Amino acid sequence: MYLSSNPKIVATDIVLLLTYVNIYLVFLSIAVLPFFIEQRAVFLRERTNSGLNVFSYVAANFIGLNSYGIFLTVVFLSLVVAETLMHLISAIAPQFIIGMALGAAIFGTAVMATRRPSVDQIEAQALEAAAGLKSTGAKLVCIDFDATFVTVHTGGLWAESAAALRRHVRRFFLLLVPLLCEAHVNVAIVTFSPQVQLIQDVLRLCFSAQVTDQLVVRGDDRSWTVTQDQTLTFMPLWQTDGRHLDRKFKLPFMISAALEVQRRSGDVIRNRDTVLVDDDVVNVRVANDSGVVGVYFDPDEQDRLESFLQEETMKTYTHLLDDMEHGHLDEWCTMTAPLIGRNHYNLPNDAKVYDMIKYIRADETNHRDENHILASIHQKSNPLIKQH
Repeated sequence: MYLSSNPKIVATDIVLLLTYVNIYLVFLSIAVLPFFIEQRAVFLRERTNSGLNVFSYVAANFIGLNSYGIFLTVVFLSLVVAETLMHLISAIAPQFIIGMALGAAIFGTAVMATRRPSVDQIEAQALEAAAGLKSTGAKLVCIDFDATFVTVHTGGLWAESAAALRRHVRRFFLLLVPLLCEAHVNVAIVTFSPQVQLIQDVLRLCFSAQVTDQLVVRGDDRSWTVTQDQTLTFMPLWQTDGRHLDRKFKLPFMISAALEVQRRSGDVIRNRDTVLVDDDVVNVRVANDSGVVGVYFDPDEQDRLESFLQEETMKTYTHLLDDMEHGHLDEWCTMTAPLIGRNHYNLPNDAKVYDMIKYIRADETNHRDENHILASIHQKSNPLIKQH
């Protein structure tokens, strides 16, 4: 509007203005260089593994360019809305200063209302734990109740209401449980407490009906039993060491929860698919001895959960290598490692699967150490950036 109403501006000035805008936008395109360098490495790797070709890569980039047109459209429509609003304000406000202040207030309120709140530390820990549990292939996560899910130890003798106990539920699990359910990972509460009805009432106060309907609760209330034959679907008897029917341990509680999940969904849950999160080191040790991934929960160091999961992953790779070394998986000792594994770990062309697994275990060791270091510091900066 200003350009068309100002007689001092000639066509040459408009051409220079448009030229400046074009040069500015073209100059900004140099920012694509580092992204292309990163994409080039991915493209070469995927092309080597027949996962991508030149045509699909060019087509994907062309579609990506179209998204820039969508961006320009959104910017244009935003300007239309903003200009329309300012025209409306100009018809209402008696003075331009008042109108500008009113418009700035409306725009500022809109920006503040649409700003996404930052993720706090506990939410970040829950997101990381959910992603870690999902990545390990867990199908059932069993969570201890006393001193784990809640901050107190009821001893099975809680005399107050469920609402009073609800106030002691850790926010970490309030966030973690829905995330696991959303990721299609089954969740069970396993506890030595006989107050199962109380625990179920607490869960209903914590989560929506959609989440609570998916949860399994196993307490020492004698409402369930586990037979020796039922145990075989969860784990071989030789691995139970006779503890699969002993309610002094969490093992029968987890077996019963796995059977309940199987009854509901038909999905067979085995010991290697199960994770126990508990604050009792004895329960964790028994779980690990029985083939279950036992994770010790330290309420003061919730962000170590990912590190403990990686430690269990290391144990899995160690047992796998031990089986290969003792002749249980001879074909893997002689089988050539896949191309993607050789490229990722810079292995020679004649590297075997055995060699690749050793590198994977070493990689997990680094991840474990890094997470333990990050869990031990209380600062926003990452001390590992200079090392890696």
